[in-house]
Amino acid sequence: SPLAEQVVLDAVEGWVETLYAFLNSYITDTVELSDGTIDVIEWNSGESFWEVVQNVGIYSPTDSFAGATDELPNQCSAFVIGNTARPKSKGRMFAFPFDEASQEHGILVGGALAALGQFAGQYVADQAIAGDSLQSGIVRETTSDWLGFITASYGDVIGTQRRRRLGIGA
Repeated sequence: SPLAEQVVLDAVEGWVETLYAFLNSYITDTVELSDGTIDVIEWNSGESFWEVVQNVGIYSPTDSFAGATDELPNQCSAFVIGNTARPKSKGRMFAFPFDEASQEHGILVGGALAALGQFAGQYVADQAIAGDSLQSGIVRETTSDWLGFITASYGDVIGTQRRRRLGIGA
């Protein structure tokens, strides 16, 4: 039977807050989290796409951060890769802007790297919820495949998140 909407909202909010608690000291104190929308998606086999079939609700995270120095430029961030059983099918998650003190010449300092490792472990771990579990993963955009994360990888080099306009770039 489906879980109650509030149970799911509480579980997701707790998961997000736990994720970012690991990074509290390294994310600049000027970052404010925005509301998140939780939806149930299903594969529409007739039209071959994933569609939202139910809005579970909106959660409002309450985390605040303690990084005291200026934030890194907007496109620069530490990131975690969620690895699936299928080669080349990965989920990349960029963390919020770390502060300047968390890195030296683009390389994360020891404490920030250890915190990112804890973040990575939480990112790919199944979350127990009312006798069931929520699994992190990705969907394939053109097939009905759900690919759950099985491991995480991360590194000490600050990555660049680049947004491309539709139809431009690879």
